[in-house]
Amino acid sequence: MHKSRHPDHSAESHSQTRLLIREWILIFGILGLVAALLVISQLSKVRHDQMLQTCIEQADRAIAITLTGAIQRPGTYEVKPGTTLKDLLKNVPLAENAERKKVPLKKVFYSTQDIHIPHKKEAIPEG
Repeated sequence: MHKSRHPDHSAESHSQTRLLIREWILIFGILGLVAALLVISQLSKVRHDQMLQTCIEQADRAIAITLTGAIQRPGTYEVKPGTTLKDLLKNVPLAENAERKKVPLKKVFYSTQDIHIPHKKEAIPEG
């Protein structure tokens, strides 16, 4: 009995096996990368949803603004974040002797604050 061996067949088979191993490693590497990207995407979405919920909750809460000075009804008023001093003063009028040029009407409230409205300087009577 005579066996014929093909040296090229063995080398070719070994080369194909190495090629298949490389292909599977590449496939699993790509699948791992895709899985990692999906996990990161989901974590990012969860974080985004949490931040959005926090913003919504903060927008619904009232903040306290205390007005003092030249105001007809000094006191503490509750407003929503984003309210301007101009909006607040529509419901709480200034006193007649308020120094209107020094009132920051464009001031926007996002947290509790104390606001002092200055009085006009009283004229000193001559005489």
